[in-house]
Amino acid sequence: MRISKRFAETETRAPSVSKNVEMFTATVSRTTTLTHDVREIELTLLEPSRIAFAPGQFVSFEIVRPDLRFPATRPYSIASTPNRGDTIDLVLNRVPGGPGSEYLCGLEVGDRTSFKGPAGTFVLRDSPRDLLFVATGTGIAPFRSMLWSLADARTERVSHSSGDCAANATCITRTS
Repeated sequence: MRISKRFAETETRAPSVSKNVEMFTATVSRTTTLTHDVREIELTLLEPSRIAFAPGQFVSFEIVRPDLRFPATRPYSIASTPNRGDTIDLVLNRVPGGPGSEYLCGLEVGDRTSFKGPAGTFVLRDSPRDLLFVATGTGIAPFRSMLWSLADARTERVSHSSGDCAANATCITRTS
């Protein structure tokens, strides 16, 4: 089994991160309209005041819907570097009638919100393998966290980018 042997020789380790999902309260500290339907939101944590997450993880919001018995739970990938710790960025597109995006896009600077997290296993793993990130639209959010984390670590795993970057995408170029 050539494929199995190839993958057996490549060791990949998940980052060491707490698997405890916590409830957080935060204040909206910044909002940026990136396109007509894409928004970036920075949340400053109040309680607890810090979050430890692996690049690629997400947080979930429970949205109360008066017409339904149970709230809608909506996950959003963290788009910022874990190194900040006291703030997180979310990048999302507004979906007309979507309970999560309508709620989050309706938040203004100074508003309080709460969420659960971090969660998820789609994380940047420690591996000697080359990395290729492919995403469109707001699917860039978990990759943005991963790329910022690699840039913070000054790693050689991200050596260059080619082509043009979209207006709402993040491109990181490292030169030696």
